[in-house]
Amino acid sequence: MGDWLHTQGLGSDMAVVRHGRKVALEGPSLRRAFRRPSARLTVWIHGLGVTERAWTFPGYSRKSYGTLHGAEAGYTPVFVRYNTGRRIADSGRALDVLLERLVSGWPVPVAEIVLIGYSMGGLVVRSACQQGAERRASWISLVRRAVYLGVPHLGAPLEKAARAATSFLRAAPNRVARLLGTLAEARSAGIKDLAEGALQPTGEWLPLLKGVEHRAVLGTLHQRERHLVSLLLGDGMVPIRSASARRRGLDADFEQRQVTTVGGVGHLALPRSPRVYAALRAVLGEGTAIGARSRGHAPRGQSSSPRRPRSTITRTR
Repeated sequence: MGDWLHTQGLGSDMAVVRHGRKVALEGPSLRRAFRRPSARLTVWIHGLGVTERAWTFPGYSRKSYGTLHGAEAGYTPVFVRYNTGRRIADSGRALDVLLERLVSGWPVPVAEIVLIGYSMGGLVVRSACQQGAERRASWISLVRRAVYLGVPHLGAPLEKAARAATSFLRAAPNRVARLLGTLAEARSAGIKDLAEGALQPTGEWLPLLKGVEHRAVLGTLHQRERHLVSLLLGDGMVPIRSASARRRGLDADFEQRQVTTVGGVGHLALPRSPRVYAALRAVLGEGTAIGARSRGHAPRGQSSSPRRPRSTITRTR
């Protein structure tokens, strides 16, 4: 019901959140919230029906992919919270504006931005990049890479099934069935957009932003990617083909080298799994080596093996 709440003035606006509190995108507020700001930022955008807490490891209120990566590589993690019931295009527009204001008010000049989107959040990232590029936003030139974690680029089967079931119920001769269909049709616009991965109201396919290194990280229910369970169900919510944007009869958006698969991890575990963090850290390794050269990371052009999360995290399942 997030879209309805928004129209009633009850829904929350997109915001940067630090330790559970919203941060005003102005110099003084940002300086108070981020005491040791880096010129390199990672921006973390969550998925449907959750908040920025989706990134935290179970049992650790302040330990997440962002904080681990920040400690290892020197990037400042910035977590975003938004109303996931709104149209993806609307959330993309809000993220575009938020990033513009964030860069303008950041305590030090921003040199690099890395965008990480989980599930619906990845679609919001794509929409924001497209809208920011169209208006030639200043933050666009700072984006070096974007990582898509379990993102339904080609849509989510559960919402496609819900759409079909709703149409069937609303056309049924039984009055109770029609009532159920009407109630089901009230689900939010944001959820409906997930059926086809719609980045804009027209449903037109949008290519990935040029000049940015794009990476897809996806999970599969079975340990082996080519197992029948993985091929049929993907991570349980997003199929492999959708998460890797493999459109039938068309060139794939991601080259094979740009796709990393973590077997045995379902969709809901993707933003808080030590194994997924290790894969994500490897994906970010080339970029983080630049920002953390003084910490002993390999320089550009040389291999840099990702560190494993600390043992307290590794024990978490």
